Amino acid sequence: MSNTAKQYPKLLAFLQLFYPDLFTELSHHSEKSDIVEANLICTNNTHCYQAIIYSEDVAKEGERLEVYVGKDSIAPYSWDWRWVFAVNILFEGRHVFPIKFKQKVIALPTGKNPLTDVFFNILQDEFKTVLKEILNISIKENILIHESYAKYLSSVTL
Repeated sequence: MSNTAKQYPKLLAFLQLFYPDLFTELSHHSEKSDIVEANLICTNNTHCYQAIIYSEDVAKEGERLEVYVGKDSIAPYSWDWRWVFAVNILFEGRHVFPIKFKQKVIALPTGKNPLTDVFFNILQDEFKTVLKEILNISIKENILIHESYAKYLSSVTL
């Protein structure tokens, strides 16, 4: 398995945390070892995710924000409304899933406040579209899904 494909369980864990239906769909096509690793991450390392947000103000380098997973997240008092056009999900600082989409006006928390499920709910359709594309390539080309994922990662530039 390539180094890029080794990040696939981190994507599965992220999906399990924020998009359980997508996790279920991809897990039917994933290797058991990837699912086990994703489950371990969800149990022990949920606060290791960050996201780089690419928006009109910080397009080139993006802005790195922590990602908070949990129902009791504190909502920030102030929001920064921006045109956002890409997100790169990181796990312990390593790239897991970059995604580009048509610009959307999204409220980002100001200061040191983390991103929560509110942010990711807004992008659910974008994640679903790209992940279904990765799954379809896996099926069409008769390759393992983590190989299709690796191909996707190598094709995306932010």
